[in-house]
Amino acid sequence: MRKGHTPLRIAFLSAHVFLNGFRKTSVHFVAEEFAKLGHTVHFTTISYSMMSRLKGDARYSALKSHQNNRYIEVSEGLYAGAYLPAVHPFSSTLPIPAFIEEAAFRAYD
Repeated sequence: MRKGHTPLRIAFLSAHVFLNGFRKTSVHFVAEEFAKLGHTVHFTTISYSMMSRLKGDARYSALKSHQNNRYIEVSEGLYAGAYLPAVHPFSSTLPIPAFIEEAAFRAYD
């Protein structure tokens, strides 16, 4: 942190998972660098729900067991958490009736 600058509170919302054993992307490195500069960073993983579990997505199980709607401290000033509702909005290449997609969006909020 440069002298005279106030630390910021920064939030990231991403479909990327911030857990050991999963691929890191540029957004992970950016979040880490902000924390190293003295800012408080909350990295929130979104777009996973029990629907992900039904599809067999290993990321949902890992998020559920480690972060499960709460933040954990990854390093000084960097917190990672996952918002895991019952359903989440999705789009599909399958011919899903519009009322099902609309219901998922309404349930999410």
